[in-house]
Amino acid sequence: MRTTHLLGLLLAALASAGCGVTAQLRGHAALDGRLYLQPNRYARQAGGSGPSVMAEPELSLQDDNREHTATLRPFGRFDPFDPYRTHWDIRRADYELTDGEWELALGQGQFNWGRLEGLRLVDVMNQRDLVEDVDGSQKLGQPYVQLGLITGDWTLRVFYLPYFRERTFPGVRGRLRSPLVVDTGAPVYESALGAFHPNVAARAEVNDGDLDLGLAVFSGTAREPRFLAQISDQDVVPGYPMMQQASFDASLTVDATVFKLEAVGRLYGADLAPSAAVAGGLEHTLWDIEGSGVDLTFALEYRYDYRPRRAPFTFWNNDVFAGVRLAFNDAEATEIRAGAITDLFTGFTFATVRAERRLDEHFKLFLEGRFFLGGEGQLESAFLSDQYLQARLAFYL
Repeated sequence: MRTTHLLGLLLAALASAGCGVTAQLRGHAALDGRLYLQPNRYARQAGGSGPSVMAEPELSLQDDNREHTATLRPFGRFDPFDPYRTHWDIRRADYELTDGEWELALGQGQFNWGRLEGLRLVDVMNQRDLVEDVDGSQKLGQPYVQLGLITGDWTLRVFYLPYFRERTFPGVRGRLRSPLVVDTGAPVYESALGAFHPNVAARAEVNDGDLDLGLAVFSGTAREPRFLAQISDQDVVPGYPMMQQASFDASLTVDATVFKLEAVGRLYGADLAPSAAVAGGLEHTLWDIEGSGVDLTFALEYRYDYRPRRAPFTFWNNDVFAGVRLAFNDAEATEIRAGAITDLFTGFTFATVRAERRLDEHFKLFLEGRFFLGGEGQLESAFLSDQYLQARLAFYL
């Protein structure tokens, strides 16, 4: 979907709403400085250390009756070291119409269904932006049409996704990549319609006080690719199979503890090769420790993901996540987070430490360290030289 079409959605929404429209501008821009702790591992890589800049503003228009809402949220990053990491996207550009219990939305958006802190199984709508972050937490905008029914403590939403977004990968000069560069210029699709194969999804959610439940189905092109070798060179190309998925997720709050569960069943390809995955855990918070005003939260999760050989590969097939969050609840909103995902077969560990603190009304400072711990001989070993420290100075509107 072209940017001009997305902007047209906003203009159409404003015209339909008539007078009494409220505009709200939010979002942020940031200067990032990254320092890799070891030299590059592969000959064609750049060192990678240095600054980059990003921006993600958001404009929202809503009429006084809250029936019409239009939102535009572009994203862009400039990185002088990796041309692939210099990229832009429309994370969100959609129009929503609410009429009583009914909801209609269309445009491009992001959808977060998962509940876990570590790795979320049930998120299937958006493609991952691996150029922006290796952990897959950043998502590309997904073109969609949505019809929803909202009644009391439950909702039902049905989605039509007309176009598939390809996964982004670091380029030949980029860090945080595999030994074989992924050639994104020639993706292979199982469907003869390629990126235009229509996808459909539906999700029901129930909220009953301390218990939240979600049930979803999806049919279309898998967001995770397989990697196919090329005869002409040493690069690989992504191959996207067809996939059917059913998922269930739940969270239950008992006093200061939240129990979480996500489970999916998948069928890959024309022969419907079966796959299943389950992840669950808990999050416990110690509030106002010794009257200090500081909250301490612990999280522990386990994930098991079984896939047939023809299914897309995943690092996260038998892993434990452990994390901690320290919230100081001060005027500067100081917070420290640390977490690690460990493969129970190989012992390989992905660890992250992050701290943030507000400097004034508009500026915020973030410090982050990402570490890859393990031995050689594993597929994950490709990241052993890519441990880094990063500082971000962000300006919020």
